[in-house]
Amino acid sequence: MEAKMKTFIRAIREDAGMTRAKLSEQSGVPIATIANWEQGRKAPNDLCRLKQVAKVLHVPIDTLIDWDSVGLEYDE
Repeated sequence: MEAKMKTFIRAIREDAGMTRAKLSEQSGVPIATIANWEQGRKAPNDLCRLKQVAKVLHVPIDTLIDWDSVGLEYDE
């Protein structure tokens, strides 16, 4: 079974008091795409779109991704 990348987009969006529709409008990212990312149905694979979401939410792009869910090993 393939693991899905999880994001923190929903929590950050809700903390900002923003609806999906408003985030979609301000970022130019389709609402269905945002919903898919938030619900883990699809992983963000378009960095330009993810960057726009991060910009609207006033957070670094890295903050939106739950890196533990990706399962990458880091060289430190």
